[in-house]
Amino acid sequence: MGFSIHHQPGLVKIFPLRAGRVVVAKIELPRIPQLQKIIDMDTKNVTKSYTNGEVTIVWQSAKCTHSGNCVRNNSDVFQPKERPWIKPEASSTEKIVNAVNKCPSGALTYYYNEK
Repeated sequence: MGFSIHHQPGLVKIFPLRAGRVVVAKIELPRIPQLQKIIDMDTKNVTKSYTNGEVTIVWQSAKCTHSGNCVRNNSDVFQPKERPWIKPEASSTEKIVNAVNKCPSGALTYYYNEK
């Protein structure tokens, strides 16, 4: 008799391919401290800064509504599928400032660096 296995974190269900009993086994997974630190991080409230030397872009994840205005206004700098997703060296300061000023949520801000 064959069977199929379906799993979720901490739970494995074994289903026979013919009619019969379903066996459910609870499995305790080991705690790995390094992974727990990553899980416990507050990923909804991150602030990151990116600079091209002349201007620094500040992104606050908690404010971001993902409107996409930044990408539409300067896709050379704002590339959400890449890491890092903000590449200020790819555009002029003027174009960066223009795009950041169009952020409706205020998640993106900028400041000019001292010379």
